[in-house]
Amino acid sequence: MYHSSFTLLLAEDHHLFRNMLGDALRQSFPNATVCGVCNGKDVLHFVANQPCHIILMDINMPELDGLATIRLIRDMNLPEQPRILVLSSYDSPTTIH
Repeated sequence: MYHSSFTLLLAEDHHLFRNMLGDALRQSFPNATVCGVCNGKDVLHFVANQPCHIILMDINMPELDGLATIRLIRDMNLPEQPRILVLSSYDSPTTIH
């Protein structure tokens, strides 16, 4: 179990899935601050305004998709770059690569 406090951001446009996953993560990591947003623009606003250690990023989101959002985060001058894990239901090896 991770004992230090950290901030985890769920970037997922499906409200029910985001809430269920957020609840599971809060139970598994009681020291974490778990937040959720529904699109890439909100992700950028979040990381620009507060420290974020881990992002679980959906690929398909409205307004700004996950891959474009990741590129923009990497270009930001943040004190600490968040670790980003990509969430997807895609199973094609070409798409995953």
